[in-house]
Amino acid sequence: MILNNQLMKNLTRITVLLLLLVSTTSCFFDGVKGNGNVISKNRKISNDFSRIKVSRGLHVFVTKSADISLAVEADENLHELITTEVKNGTLVITSIKNIRWASAKNIHLSVENINEILVSSGAEVSSENTMVTKRLKVDASSGSQVKLHVRVKDLNCETSSGAMIHLDGDTIDLMVSSSSGSNINAYALDTKNCEAKASSGSNIKVNVSDSFEGKASSGAHINYKGNPKEVKKNESSGGSVSSS
Repeated sequence: MILNNQLMKNLTRITVLLLLLVSTTSCFFDGVKGNGNVISKNRKISNDFSRIKVSRGLHVFVTKSADISLAVEADENLHELITTEVKNGTLVITSIKNIRWASAKNIHLSVENINEILVSSGAEVSSENTMVTKRLKVDASSGSQVKLHVRVKDLNCETSSGAMIHLDGDTIDLMVSSSSGSNINAYALDTKNCEAKASSGSNIKVNVSDSFEGKASSGAHINYKGNPKEVKKNESSGGSVSSS
């Protein structure tokens, strides 16, 4: 049984990695190369948004601040390709063409309130200071990465297709869901109540003090610590839920 579980995990991860490799290779041969001359330019943006959506391998550094600002730090010839536009309450940060190589493709964003972060296609989002808010939803997919320091009452995180989320800080209620070889690491996030669901060779790590419910299937693994007072487990199809 142990060998079958491990085989299922390995097959899922290999499949996800192959899909990401094909996608990355395609982008590499069909894209624009940066000229190596990195410059930074400020851009005007409205404050009429509470969500950010990032894609196409760009890296966004978020700072919580009452003064809203946005600056693009990238190779000179890439600035015209990187778009930063507010649409229906969402700040969409992407590129109109694939970027094959760049010395830098960073966006520095200062904003007061963010309620949702959507990251895909190998993009990255990192917080520069503590993100304080009542509710926050984070969705990472397709090999993207998110690293946040938070102080949130209600936190909801989802990963898929080899994406990764790393969390530290504290929250009261945490809901996490992972699939398709993705990972969520919340060991450094002090959590009171947590509901975790993992499937298809994915992994979740959480730190819980009060109540914990974990559901793992299809070779996925959930690991929890913190000695929660109440624990509920559901394991199926080679999934496992265990304490550290």
